[in-house]
Amino acid sequence: MYYRLSALLLFTLLTGCGTIAFDPPVFELAPSKIADFPTSGTVTIENAQPATEPVILHSQSGIRLQSNYHEVTKTMVTQARFELARHGKVSAGSNKTIDLKVTHLESRYIFFYWKGTMTFTVSLGDGQRFDITVNHATGASAQQDLSGSIADGVVALYQNQQVLDYLAR
Repeated sequence: MYYRLSALLLFTLLTGCGTIAFDPPVFELAPSKIADFPTSGTVTIENAQPATEPVILHSQSGIRLQSNYHEVTKTMVTQARFELARHGKVSAGSNKTIDLKVTHLESRYIFFYWKGTMTFTVSLGDGQRFDITVNHATGASAQQDLSGSIADGVVALYQNQQVLDYLAR
């Protein structure tokens, strides 16, 4: 009798554990997070991340959030395009391209707080290529931390002087 009750309790606890597919949503940014900036010509932002292998973005207490870096980069590109349309002040000029590639995204739980880190590669159409790393923290949830990290990456993109100089030329 006790063995059956123990097994039933264990089974009930384990049903809450496992890997959950996480498709990161766009995290809405306040308009004041990114200052308006000049762009000379049309700007195209593309997803340069081909990797579709599953990666664990967060793991805590038996719950794991899983996605892949192509999907994460897709969310970042969507948000970067939106913020470009909202803040880029377009004038005549040559066309520009920005390729983005998220190479690391992780959220760690630390005493009632989630701390996220994201690294991405920026490739500009003039041949410049560099990495940017951002950190995010929240008390809300791992999902918000991951989406917030992506949003902070977009803010960092449009605050980077190399990117701003390239867009203005």
